[in-house]
Amino acid sequence: MPKYLIVNSDDFGISEGVSRGILEAHHEGIVTSTTVMVNMPAAALAIEQAQKEAPKLGLGLHFNLSFGVPIRDDVPSLLTEAGTFVSDYQPLLDKLASFDPDEVKQELQAQFLRFIELAGHPPDHLDSHHGVTYFCPPAVEAMLDLAHEYHLPIRSFPYERISAQDAQLAEQIRAIVEEHGKPRQPARMIDPVFDFKQGDRIERLKASLRNMPDGYSEMLCHVGYADGLTESYTTQREEELAAFTDPAVKALVEEEGIQLITFAELPA
Repeated sequence: MPKYLIVNSDDFGISEGVSRGILEAHHEGIVTSTTVMVNMPAAALAIEQAQKEAPKLGLGLHFNLSFGVPIRDDVPSLLTEAGTFVSDYQPLLDKLASFDPDEVKQELQAQFLRFIELAGHPPDHLDSHHGVTYFCPPAVEAMLDLAHEYHLPIRSFPYERISAQDAQLAEQIRAIVEEHGKPRQPARMIDPVFDFKQGDRIERLKASLRNMPDGYSEMLCHVGYADGLTESYTTQREEELAAFTDPAVKALVEEEGIQLITFAELPA
C-alpha cells in the first residue's frame, strides 16, 4: 500500500501570526490541513483568508475547551472564576471530572455551528486543542455524534496517552467508541517535533518521514509566527515553521514516495 500523509497544523485562528504561518507552510512547505479555533477573535479572518488564498488547504474544527472564552455564555462548569477556559494542562485534566456533561455537549455543538457560520460548510474533520475532548467522555460522545451525522473523520484516539493518565478512563473511552461505532480516521497520528525545548526539528522531521509506514497517517504540527500570541508555545512555532517549509523536507517527501493528502481524501 502507498504511504499517504496528512500534515495538519493545529490552532488556525488562535492569532493572526499563527494563521499567517500556517498559510505559508501550506504554500511553501508540506502542510496540507489545519484546524480552526472558532472561539478566537482571529478565526473569522483566518477562514476568509484560507478560502481566498489556499482553497486546497483542508479546514477542520479544533474543538476548544482549554483556551480563551466559550461560544456560549451558560457553561459555568467549564470555566475559571475569571470566565475563561483552564489553559494549564494538568489543572485542566483535574477539572474535567467536574465538567457538566450537558454544558460540554452544548459548547461543542455551538463551536461546530460557529464553524459552519464562518466557513459556509461543515469542517472536513474534528480534533481538539490540547486533545482535551479525548479525555472527557461527554466530549467523546459529542464528537462521535457529529462525526457520524456529518460523515466526518476524527483524529486518531491517543489511547496510550489517555491510559498513562488514567487506565480506567481509557477503557471507558474505548467502550464509548465501540458503542457509537469507530469513525473514519487515519491509522496513526505522528507528532515528531512538538517540544518546548530548542532542538534540531528538521532532522527529527526527516527521520519521521524516512520511517513513515504504509497506509494513512496524520502528522501533527504547530507552525506559526509568535507575534500577538498569548500562550506558552510561541517561538517554538517559528522553529516548526522553518522545519516544515525546509526545501530538503519537501524533497524528502517526494523521495520517499509519500502522497500528501487532506482528511477529506481518507477512504470511507
